[in-house]
Amino acid sequence: MMTASIHGRLTTVKPLKTKTGKSMTVGQMVVNLPVAQTEETEGQWFNVLAFGDAAEELARVAPKTNVSLMGRVQFSRYEKDGEERTVLQIIADSVLTVRSARPKGRSKRTQEGNRTSASPGWKPTGDFQDPDDPFNDELPF
Repeated sequence: MMTASIHGRLTTVKPLKTKTGKSMTVGQMVVNLPVAQTEETEGQWFNVLAFGDAAEELARVAPKTNVSLMGRVQFSRYEKDGEERTVLQIIADSVLTVRSARPKGRSKRTQEGNRTSASPGWKPTGDFQDPDDPFNDELPF
């Protein structure tokens, strides 16, 4: 089994139900991948399939939205116009968007100006380091 974490633009999304009534969402996304030994990128298309909670989260994502998915990779084969085609498919276990990372557009700062966590009531303690500071590299060596 191969798993992958991909980030790209969701192009289509269609919520469905399985025969047993379980949530299922299908869609497509494109991921820009670098072309070897060049500065160019090329779009790689993936079919996306999700079930349960991941399907419900994916169904809330609007087309043309950037999304990160993590899940199993498999090939899907079908025939079109007498030609057999193979596509990459991601069976998503988790879906992450900007909105799901910060639900309902909540601000990163409280009224006092302190950073907050996703957990209500969280407060920094001790020598709190700003996790968003990419240059915070005070290492002891």
